[in-house]
Amino acid sequence: MKRRPFCAFMIILAVVINVLIILKGQNLIDSSIDIAIELEMDSDAEVQVMYSNGIFDINNVSARKYSKDGGRQTLIFNVPSEYTAWRLDYGEAAGRIAIYSIRIMDDKADRIIGTEPVATGESNDITDVTVTDGICVLNASGEDPYSILDMSKVNLEGILNDMSAVKTMTVKVIMCLFFDILLICMLRRFDSLCTSLGEMTGYRNLIFNLAKNDFKSKYVGSFLGIMWAFIRPIITVLVYWFVFQVGLGSNDVNGCPFVLWLLTGLVPWFMFSDVLGSGTSSLIEYQYLVKKIVFKISTIPIVKVLSALFVHLFFIMLPITVYCCYGNAPHIYMLQILYYMVCMVVFLLAVVYFTSSVALFFKDTMQIIGVILEVGIWITPIMWQLTMIPEPFRWIFKLNPMYYIVYGYRDSIISKVWFWDKLYLTGYFWGVTILLFIFGIRTFNRLKAHFADVL
Repeated sequence: MKRRPFCAFMIILAVVINVLIILKGQNLIDSSIDIAIELEMDSDAEVQVMYSNGIFDINNVSARKYSKDGGRQTLIFNVPSEYTAWRLDYGEAAGRIAIYSIRIMDDKADRIIGTEPVATGESNDITDVTVTDGICVLNASGEDPYSILDMSKVNLEGILNDMSAVKTMTVKVIMCLFFDILLICMLRRFDSLCTSLGEMTGYRNLIFNLAKNDFKSKYVGSFLGIMWAFIRPIITVLVYWFVFQVGLGSNDVNGCPFVLWLLTGLVPWFMFSDVLGSGTSSLIEYQYLVKKIVFKISTIPIVKVLSALFVHLFFIMLPITVYCCYGNAPHIYMLQILYYMVCMVVFLLAVVYFTSSVALFFKDTMQIIGVILEVGIWITPIMWQLTMIPEPFRWIFKLNPMYYIVYGYRDSIISKVWFWDKLYLTGYFWGVTILLFIFGIRTFNRLKAHFADVL
């Protein structure tokens, strides 16, 4: 590829990416908001705000104590922002309840939404509701007085979007700058990238034949042969399923059977762990080719990725089959698995180019990779839900690129979410992957002149 067309392509790509980020990037609404309710009641009570997107659950509640001796008071409730249905419970005693205002607050903004949601929402054990000068007065006559707030009256989603507008635009500008710098780095590495990509395409027949031989040679001499490539992962899935669901009693995940949720996460991890382990030692395994001057040794890591891809193509059908066995029909979102496969192949190549070249000079690399794989399966996460971690710390786990891929497979089969609906996470993944690819290729090219000397 000539430099001028490549530069023109990069400029067009930069413009497209910037426009997509600015126009399509989702708003960064804070994970939780504070609801300040100013009210006065005739008796002491535990006032609660229950939140839901469907059926109200006693586990989803924020509660504050009200003391009648304090008179008119402001109670502040913390509520996750993803819930849009609110129920306001006034305790157990009957009497007069006056609500003066309701406000939504975060660390930068404060919006008054008034008392209209209380007056127009559904009520229980409330005999009458009157509004005078913006003050909503309710008369409770029962043991469970509450109001289901009608948030459609105040455009809650619009309010949250407005409150997060400045924060969102700041992040969008930072992301645009990040990708512009990344594309400039790719232009600077134009020659090395073209050389590497050219070798991948120019030697595709050789790579494919080596990958087939590599796949077959792993099981030469064993009684079951290549069947072991499928037996071991299936047994692993059954063991994890037995331990977590039968032994520990794990429940379904958001209505999805646990075995399907687990299997969909393990399938991409099997390929990642296989390639990272075998790819790191690939130059040592194929040292007889590395020592040949005329052989393009940069094709060897690709062989390991392609060899593992043969098995992966089979295993992709397992979660799809299980999904259909539960009475579900295949859907168009499943085609997105091909995209996440490409993501994983590019990410693995980026990592393996670096680890395979370093492993020849630093013998502890394989041990480090083993530790990373043992820890990585737990921090991705695959066998437990990220919702178990407090919201402020979840972003740490999302820094792991395999989080994007594993949950991408689940989005494609179970959750039915397109990858462009997670624009920021998609941008982060490709930014990190491209940087790793450039760094891995550069390291490989700098060290390959010395490979034969250390083997």
